[in-house]
Amino acid sequence: MGYKCLLIKKNNHLILFDTGTGDINGKGRKLFDVLFRVSIKPEPITDIVITHGHLDYIRGLVRGNKPTFSNAVVYLKKEHEF
Repeated sequence: MGYKCLLIKKNNHLILFDTGTGDINGKGRKLFDVLFRVSIKPEPITDIVITHGHLDYIRGLVRGNKPTFSNAVVYLKKEHEF
């Protein structure tokens, strides 16, 4: 998948837009690799905004059966409401 996830730092918040495919296809690891390179671990991310609920945008929310971003509040508006 050739899209970018956006990370914004605002005041005391680290806000991530979308989480990619996670480990589902091996390519989703790129988000975690980039975060690691800039010394950002999943735990300090405070908010996650999901732009839409397709698997290639939300699969990174979990690793195994545990939340990847354990301290984040996840925001997702139902697509059909738009």
